[in-house]
Parts: sequence; C-alpha cells; structure tokens
Amino acid sequence: MKPGPERPPSWSYNPSSWLQRTPIIALGWMGFFFARLMAAYQLGYIDSLWDPFFGHGTEQILNSDISLAWPISDAGLGVFAYTIEALMGYMGGTDRWRTMPWMVTFFGFLVIPLSSVSIFLIIMQPVSVGTWSSYALVTAAAMLVMIPLTLDEVAAWSSSSCASGAKARGFGTPSGTATPSRAAVPTSARPTTRPVLSPRRGRRPGASLSRRHCWLARRSACG
Repeated sequence: MKPGPERPPSWSYNPSSWLQRTPIIALGWMGFFFARLMAAYQLGYIDSLWDPFFGHGTEQILNSDISLAWPISDAGLGVFAYTIEALMGYMGGTDRWRTMPWMVTFFGFLVIPLSSVSIFLIIMQPVSVGTWSSYALVTAAAMLVMIPLTLDEVAAWSSSSCASGAKARGFGTPSGTATPSRAAVPTSARPTTRPVLSPRRGRRPGASLSRRHCWLARRSACG
C-alpha cells in the first residue's frame, strides 16, 4: 500500500492510534475474564458462581430459559468473541484504517452488532428473569465503550473509500479544466490539391489531355 496520511481527511485525530485501541484491548480481556467464569459455571466446570451484588442472580440468569435457548453456551460464545476482539486490537499499525480495510470491516462487524445484541439481552434480564448479573452489567459497560471506539475506524475507512472513489471517477477534477478530446488533424497534414474533375459528366478521368484542349479551344471559338 502506498504511503499516505496518518489521519483521515478533515479528522482531528487518528482512530487507529494506540491511544484509541488500548481501551478496546483492555476491555476485551476484561470481558474475556468475566465470560470465562460464566462459561465455566454454565458448562459444569464449577458448581457455583459468586455474585458480589445480586446474590445468586448470575446463576439464575445462566440457568434461565433465555440462556438455555441457545444451542451452545452463550457465555462460551462470549469468550470466543472477546478473545478475537482483544487479539485484533493488536493487529496493524496506526494507519490500519487505510491499509487494512478487511480487518477494520470484520472488527466492526464483530464488535458493533454482537455488542448491541448482547446489551439488548442484558436489558431483558430483569424483565424475563427478574434479577441482574454483576458480570453481565460489567461486560455491558465495556461494550458501550468499545462500540464508539470501533465505529471511529469503520467511519474513517468508509469516508476514505468514498473520497478515493469520487476522485477516481473524476469528481475531484477542478472546475474549468478542459476534458481531453481527440487530437485535431494539423493543417499541414491536410491535402492541398484537389483531384482534377472531368468537364463533362460521365467522361472518364483517364481521357487524354489533347482531346480536352481541343474541346476547350472549339468552345472558346464558338463563344
């Protein structure tokens, strides 16, 4: 990829800087830790799960119909998602919003939709189960911070792609610039002589010059 600007056009900061990505990495590992505890209880590796604020609220939520409706462990799926999010935070340099569009797109798809669905399910917990989970609330708060930080990179890549596409289609050409056209044939290259036409219609161009001179002489004498 050709070298380019560190910041997107008209942006005051770099969305791929380490200052932006460090919170995503830290929150991703924190979500991995809490999801790992819930997955261990859900899969039967531990017998109980202590909740500092809601007593047995986390256990009730993990054993609820919403949680058991998934074909796989939803906490285990969260472990996988948080791991990928944290590891992808290390990928690329500070210009990855421009040089790694595939990674930015996948990262945005992994964080934004999945986090939104998880937050919605956490909000539904007191409605359907009647209690809260301290671990779920902590991970939901982490997701609320990760979504705007990830959305910045996706927006930067989208605006850069749109600007590059407009420039490639010619919308970035300054007004008043003449559009290149076909080169005109120079005057010096045009033929300067015309073909000799026969005086009478139907006469062959190959008639001898003597016959033409005789005809012209008789016509001038009669006139």
